[in-house]
Amino acid sequence: MMHDGRFRHVPIVEDGRPIGMVSVREALHTDFTELIELIDTPAMALAMGQAGRAYAELEHRVEVQVGRLQRVLEMAARRT
Repeated sequence: MMHDGRFRHVPIVEDGRPIGMVSVREALHTDFTELIELIDTPAMALAMGQAGRAYAELEHRVEVQVGRLQRVLEMAARRT
C-alpha cells in the first residue's frame, strides 16, 4: 500500500481516531526482521542446503549432456 500509493507515512487509526504514524522505514524494518528470523532457522538452513545440492547436481548433469553433445557434433563433423 505504501509503495503503490507512494506514501512515506501512514496514520494508525483506532476507533476512527488517529493514534500514531508508521513510516516506510519502520514498516520495512519489521519485514526484514521477520525475514531474517525466518532465514535463521534450522529448517531454512536445511532447505537452502538441499537447494544448493540440487542445483549442483543439475549443473553437473547439464555439463555431462553438453560434453556428450560436443562429442556427437565432433564425430558428425569428421564424417562430412
